[in-house]
Amino acid sequence: MENINILLTYLRLNGWHMTSFPFYYKKFEYIVLFEDLNNLNLTNDDRYSVLLTFIDMSDINRRLTVKANSFCFKFNVVEFRKFFNIAYTENLGDVFQEFYEYFNKFIPTEANQNVTNEELQIIVNQLNRRDNDNNMCCYAVKRNPQINGKQCHRTIFNSEKCRRLKPALYIEFEHDDTISFCFREENELPVAEILKNFAHNEIKNIKLS
Repeated sequence: MENINILLTYLRLNGWHMTSFPFYYKKFEYIVLFEDLNNLNLTNDDRYSVLLTFIDMSDINRRLTVKANSFCFKFNVVEFRKFFNIAYTENLGDVFQEFYEYFNKFIPTEANQNVTNEELQIIVNQLNRRDNDNNMCCYAVKRNPQINGKQCHRTIFNSEKCRRLKPALYIEFEHDDTISFCFREENELPVAEILKNFAHNEIKNIKLS
């Protein structure tokens, strides 16, 4: 599955944490979430570089998550077989190898930024899980504080959510990760208003310092 390394390299070079792509197997349609394991606080295992989440599009609550590298997946055999409706045979190793070769054909070499609204929702929901934030309406930006003399930085998940939902605002602060994007449940604000409010707060803080 050499495309895993190619796509992962693309994500890292372009500052993305994750992407998605469709996968079809045995007449079932899946959306695959492809995440960089380096950004996730999971058990260290240098053998694997990405986290794949297969989502059954006929029931988006039906999911299978596996660690992966360019050679194989890390999975529970019974769970994997059940999820993909793979019958038991004595040569399962060959079956899995055929699966890997087939799956590799679906892995793109670049992240697709023109995702459907449904895919975008799935991606943002996953980013929210990673960042413990369930909101989607951007209404402000804030300068992160220093704690015990150490500067706090925004997470890659916060960056990517804004990059996907409000790209014009993200561009304004792309190279300053001491600033985070703020989201709430409703009442999204226009970019111009967010920037105006931020400038006002910056001036106010300068006067108070």
